[in-house]
Amino acid sequence: LLIPGLVADGLAHPLLAQPELASHYQLIYYHRRGYLGSTQGSEPLTCARHAGDAVSLLRHSGVKAAHIAGHSFGAIIAMQLALDAPELVRSLALLEPPLRMVPSAKTAFERNVYPMLSAYRTGDRKKAIGLFSDAVFGPDWQTFFAQSVPGSIEQVEQDLDTFIQELGAFQDWQFGPQEAAAIIQPVLSVLGTAHPNPYMQEVRSQLHAWFPRTEDCDVPTTHLLQMQDPKGVAQALAGFFSRHPIS
Repeated sequence: LLIPGLVADGLAHPLLAQPELASHYQLIYYHRRGYLGSTQGSEPLTCARHAGDAVSLLRHSGVKAAHIAGHSFGAIIAMQLALDAPELVRSLALLEPPLRMVPSAKTAFERNVYPMLSAYRTGDRKKAIGLFSDAVFGPDWQTFFAQSVPGSIEQVEQDLDTFIQELGAFQDWQFGPQEAAAIIQPVLSVLGTAHPNPYMQEVRSQLHAWFPRTEDCDVPTTHLLQMQDPKGVAQALAGFFSRHPIS
């Protein structure tokens, strides 16, 4: 199950054509609640609600156990899914989850999010997206978006309201040692190394503190990971899944 972050097809689309995954696994992806025209409903967009959507999808599809891969906010949803329905989760591949429990999280949030929120509140959606994306994805993000997921730049602008609402879910999400102790599945940490980011290095250290047997994979990318190096990410995921097969 591929759980996307900001771009609804940003995790799945670059990986679907990679033979390391596509020829060995059934790849399931979906548009998260509020993205690409999917409805939000009347309840708040919480991590638990997003995880519940994933649980319902897997059960509706008749899946008894799956490898779960999540990118960015999707990785946080993956962790919540493992807490709420552990019987469905064989392994967790976490592609740079933006944990707010590490020392530099507050600084990173203020640097990456506050300028975007200021522009959004003035009604300048394009500026809001540009400020956030330049800070998080690097200066060439538009090229990678357009190449990896055609139409994704326009899609991000359409889905911006949902993303802004999800910031509340990000802030409210509670996870610590007690929750981590309940997750016994194998964990993979995927980290981009092309955009030096002390925050994400701290995130990886936190994952190792919570899950001591976490496996690591580094790819020469920014936070865009699978958009910039789909083959490298696909190979990492396929290798990880093969080491922890579903019986």
